[in-house]
Amino acid sequence: MHQFKMFYIAFINLANERSGNALWMMVQPFIKDLARVMEGVLGNAHSFKPGLTHVMLTALMLAIIVSLERVRSAVVASKRGSTRLD
Repeated sequence: MHQFKMFYIAFINLANERSGNALWMMVQPFIKDLARVMEGVLGNAHSFKPGLTHVMLTALMLAIIVSLERVRSAVVASKRGSTRLD
């Protein structure tokens, strides 16, 4: 759980970084918005104390993301297969 806290703090610090190359300047607004949402849900990164609920919710969220990615891949594969038959 401590590793998540360290990652969370690093992510928030990274989101607030203002310098970088052109690619970073393109991605940074999205990361900053994501960091704002995370702080809204989890609280301030520096005072965050992870508990069992946080671990369970994170595990559930990761499982849903992986499952939805598999579904998306299957849908894309079926669409590719149906266009080849036409």
